[in-house]
Amino acid sequence: MPCSARFFLAAFVLIAGTAVLGCDAGPGPPSNRLSGETSLYLRAHARNPVDWHPWDAEAIERARGEGKPIFLSVGYATCYWCHFMEREVFSDLDIAAVMNAHFVNIKVDREERPDIDEIYMTATQLITGGGGWPNSVFLTPDLEPFFAGTYFPPEDLPGRPGFPRVLNLLRDAWENRRDDLVEQAGRVAEAIRSFQRDQVASDGTAEPDDATLAVARSHLKTRYDAVNGGFGPAPKFPASLRIELALSAYERTGDRSLLAMATHTLDVMMRGGLYDHVGGGFHRYATDSAWRIPHFEKMLYNQADLARVYLLAFVMTGDTAYRAAAEDVLAFVQREMQSVDGAFHASVDSETDAVEGRYYLWSEAEITETLGADADVFLGRYGLTPMPGVEIDSDVPAGSGVLYVREEADSTGPFAGLEAMREVLRSARSKRKRPVVDPKVIAAWNGQMIDAFAYAGLVTGDGRYIETAARAADFMLDRLWDDELGLYRIYSDGAVRRRAFQEDYACLIGGLLSLYEASADSRWLVAAETLTNRMNERFWDPDTGGYYFGESEEYQLLRTRNAFDGARASGNGVAARVLLSLARHTGDTRYRTRASRLFSAYAASMKEVPGRFTSMILALQAYLHGEWDGVRTGDGAGGPNAAVGGAREVGGPNAVVDGAETGFGGNAKVEAYLNAVPGPRDGEFDATVSIRIEDGWHIIGDRTDVQGLVPTALTFNADLPIRTAAVSYPPADTLRFGFSDVPVEVYQGEIRLTARIEVDSRLLAEGGSLAEDGRLYATLYYQACNDAVCLAPEEKALSAPLDP
Repeated sequence: MPCSARFFLAAFVLIAGTAVLGCDAGPGPPSNRLSGETSLYLRAHARNPVDWHPWDAEAIERARGEGKPIFLSVGYATCYWCHFMEREVFSDLDIAAVMNAHFVNIKVDREERPDIDEIYMTATQLITGGGGWPNSVFLTPDLEPFFAGTYFPPEDLPGRPGFPRVLNLLRDAWENRRDDLVEQAGRVAEAIRSFQRDQVASDGTAEPDDATLAVARSHLKTRYDAVNGGFGPAPKFPASLRIELALSAYERTGDRSLLAMATHTLDVMMRGGLYDHVGGGFHRYATDSAWRIPHFEKMLYNQADLARVYLLAFVMTGDTAYRAAAEDVLAFVQREMQSVDGAFHASVDSETDAVEGRYYLWSEAEITETLGADADVFLGRYGLTPMPGVEIDSDVPAGSGVLYVREEADSTGPFAGLEAMREVLRSARSKRKRPVVDPKVIAAWNGQMIDAFAYAGLVTGDGRYIETAARAADFMLDRLWDDELGLYRIYSDGAVRRRAFQEDYACLIGGLLSLYEASADSRWLVAAETLTNRMNERFWDPDTGGYYFGESEEYQLLRTRNAFDGARASGNGVAARVLLSLARHTGDTRYRTRASRLFSAYAASMKEVPGRFTSMILALQAYLHGEWDGVRTGDGAGGPNAAVGGAREVGGPNAVVDGAETGFGGNAKVEAYLNAVPGPRDGEFDATVSIRIEDGWHIIGDRTDVQGLVPTALTFNADLPIRTAAVSYPPADTLRFGFSDVPVEVYQGEIRLTARIEVDSRLLAEGGSLAEDGRLYATLYYQACNDAVCLAPEEKALSAPLDP
């Protein structure tokens, strides 16, 4: 299962010690090959002096013919640190001269080519233990990666080499130690292939059962953050799939702790800075544990997933605040992310004039000036969290911050009764320079949005939502479908681009099936069956079961699968749900049989790492026990980075781990044990995690300033509501390593982490409402290193009885 290959944290072990060489720069061309591309992200680099190629045969054959290594840069239009590197690095004439002289340079939009992104994000995580965008990878002409990183600055910084140094060291290594680099590249490529093979660990005969569902529920509890909501430590991502699993598992089992996890998380997300309280819609993630400071880009798939899960919570609980939040998200999408033709744009940028979040920040003075006499009412409901690191200039008033709902505010919903004030603020904000919208239409993400609007029409009875979904579906079938060639992934600038991947088929099928359920119009069911037949023909693996991510291509390192969930559901997980839905709607048992084969292919993996298979486990629950009233097929979309269990956008103080499980697991360098004993007062427990670290190894301390290293962290939750005091971490040792100019704080030997846990003592009494066996759960996050190697970040799930 999880890949156990280990590589040096910094591949500089192959190239370190070489002198940095200069290169005379000449003037760059007024435009390069990217000027003819339809991708907004690629076109943003069209005026670079770098001789960029798109990923195509010309670029790869040029590298092979000239015997040059390939520099591959992968990003997307709303990526903050991609913008940063474009401005500081790729626009520099001296840097571009070195790139052009010694490398074949390829630029890829990860949203257009998620297959390329997935392969080389896996490489970056294997080589460095982390990953993110921009993803910077150096390849042999045979497309095997030998060095990788993320954001590189234009000059050396503490803990991070500058890009000129990287280029010159790699140039020298390629000229003088090419065999070493090729050997390293071969090892990385084989590790990627092994990782792909390990996703299908069973022989196809295993039968997943209720035990898999029980393991998944237990995993939710170990990941849940009972203090702040969500799953896992900061940065906090809106884990819509896990919320849906908690809701559906509660409906089936009656375990109220699962319902509490879901509603707590939904509440803190819609009340915190993750939500845009003026314009509506959710930002991509929160950088802090309290959900106050977001990373400001808005992704279409987040709006679709979250609108749907808030509607599910409304169906489950009857709480109208959840319906209001969902409808506010849909209104934002219609207002700011829908094209005149009815399709949906991909994303809204996080920055304006190179300042992160500038468009969304407010000061109390601005609110008072804008709202006048109503300002006191608004500021009584909302607070402002100062935005760290923002560049304060004449356009960003001092004291600017991010709106959040105060804890003491009433619980009728974050903006109940304030609609008129929000409209005034929205009108005032619209006069500011707006963030750029990436206008491309992505088939998979549009399928998700069609699903959300159709489900909203079904839940609310408002036919206008169904009309919106139908209009978008008509656009997709009219513009992105070809009877002979099949589905396309991208529509941009009036033209289609790139044949669709399996996730595009699965997600659009899901949207069409939701539209059929909401409208009873059989043409949507017919279209869904047509797309499903084509998906099966092009992507199904008849040998092991399951779907490949894309079709076979000549210029590709390998043909990948999309089985692990990331920030979005995997293509295989979505396919399992739509196959079951088609079986139910058509009565054709072949769909259910294929779903059964898919479950069998991943049976062992689902039980071993359930957190990576949430979408498939939701489908498995429907397969074993039938659908529940709130949940229907067609949810989610496959994530291009699911295979690695998370990727990080790096370069600033808010490096993030995205969505899925961290680390590849499997090493035995660290042992940890949890113990909980009664505290001085009723309902209090003193929790201790004892950690033993193997001799010759250490784990990173609870804080680090070195990019690519993951600090030790501990989170708690239980079978009932708890309040956790701050975790107490011991003093760390300080060590120095060759890969970093700054010292690294580490733990060695044996250490103990402690925390005071408070619970309602009445729930511990006989006859109380404690669910299941009354246990305390903890998750330990850490990264183990020795003097030469840092393993991928890992986590350990721990538990202990709560015995009063």
